Amino acid sequence: MRAVLFLLLFPAALLGQDPEPNLPPEVRQAYEARLLEARRAYQHTPDNADSIIWLGRRTGYLGRYREAIAIFTEGIRKHPRDARMYRHRGHRYITIRELDRAIDDLERGLRLVKGKPDEVEPDGIPNARGIPTSTLQSNLRYHLGLAHYLAGDFAQAARVFQTDVEAARARHNPDMLVASSHWWYMALRRRGKDREARAVLEPITRDLPVIENGSYHRLLLLYRGELSPDSLLPAGPLATVEDVTQGYGVGNWYLYNGHVDQARAIFRRVVAAPQWAAFGFLAAEAELARGDFPPRLPPVRVSAKTPCQIHPDQGLETADLWDAARQTLASTLRPDSVTPWLLVREWRRTLDIRLGLRGEEVDTSEIRTRHPFEKPAPANLERVGYIQRQGWSIVYYGPDPELLLSERFLRRHCFRRTEGTGPFAGLVGLAFAPLPRVAIPDVKGVLWVDPARGELRSLEYTWINPPLEARAPGIGGRADFARIGSVGWIVQRWNIRMARQETGYAGGVEGYTDQGGEVLAVLGGPTPP
Repeated sequence: MRAVLFLLLFPAALLGQDPEPNLPPEVRQAYEARLLEARRAYQHTPDNADSIIWLGRRTGYLGRYREAIAIFTEGIRKHPRDARMYRHRGHRYITIRELDRAIDDLERGLRLVKGKPDEVEPDGIPNARGIPTSTLQSNLRYHLGLAHYLAGDFAQAARVFQTDVEAARARHNPDMLVASSHWWYMALRRRGKDREARAVLEPITRDLPVIENGSYHRLLLLYRGELSPDSLLPAGPLATVEDVTQGYGVGNWYLYNGHVDQARAIFRRVVAAPQWAAFGFLAAEAELARGDFPPRLPPVRVSAKTPCQIHPDQGLETADLWDAARQTLASTLRPDSVTPWLLVREWRRTLDIRLGLRGEEVDTSEIRTRHPFEKPAPANLERVGYIQRQGWSIVYYGPDPELLLSERFLRRHCFRRTEGTGPFAGLVGLAFAPLPRVAIPDVKGVLWVDPARGELRSLEYTWINPPLEARAPGIGGRADFARIGSVGWIVQRWNIRMARQETGYAGGVEGYTDQGGEVLAVLGGPTPP
């Protein structure tokens, strides 16, 4: 599905006609000579993993990306547990914009190297000092984070790049530090986590001994306010990899600072450059293909001018409810340095059509989090919906705190005040529903606020426009919030109820599956108990 975004701009690339890299004649000649050497080595030892890898790498440097993928695929067939094959094939899947396949390969590579010593990765295109600056594991993480970022999954990208930055600090590797810090910072800014993003910049100084990632270093100095955006862009057309790398960073800096027109103009300059395979080019291309240039939104204020047609005399009350709910939701997303250890019991229950219990699996564990039920929301929610077919499975997505606070959710949902009854008597609700004329599966629900304390107590929701196989009364979810002493706000209990389909062709709904959990105890602060 993600490939469709790129097809809008570059159809030839996705139909197998990848643009060749813009190489000077002498460089191309040198690359051809090295490819010939690699081919001879492969012909001599076709089952040798190193021979396969170098043939694939040298082929890719000349722009023959799909041919390189085929070579690495052969390598995986011969060496299925060699993580290097997945690392390099994943990189080239990114190049040809097949992000899902890239993510699968890179995650597989990381599983294969888990618990093993890292190894320096020899450079195919050595830097000026001839010193390799990356490792197998750092490249797996870096490219995985990039694939998530290009897909618009900034939350997952931030998690991966954070891990890579921590590894770079441990290895005292300034080149990987600046490269992954750059993407981590941008992912956090795109999620509105400005304070956490500022913390990423603290170790970045002008005198870092960077060898080959100078573009990323300069962009980080821009983010620190030590360089101007104009100093990083040439006056004329962008031409080099350095140009498009810095061009995308500057454009994104304008975007998350609310200067949408400047961002769009720079992204267009980037994709006009002859650097189709450069990561900055891919990122700018993805931004333009998505066409999603959200401004930095002010606090929500609902009025009769919104598509929801809320009555004006409810506007202030609605905004106050949102402010109360937002404070609780944001508190559950506080940085990891203050995240508590929790004793959590989780369950998966099988129910019949009358909600009778047919089976139950229970697990108790100790985890460090404030919202144990969190499942990262994919980037395609607005296009595919909150209930998605994935292979033979139906996957349900609910609104967790991060999604509820996101600009993409607030832009696409209406809010109104409602009074609590039954189990919510005495509470006031901030009801949300998708904008009119939404045809794909979406969510509607209520954030229940204690008006006396101005605190969020519960979230309940259900899905609208579910696919046929997910249609059943009572599907939906609930999460309850609690403030625990000095620990602050956590999600204390949660449950999601999903329709369970009969097996066989065109089966109907035969019952339900409940998946949820509860916090049994707070074991302590950020230090493991």
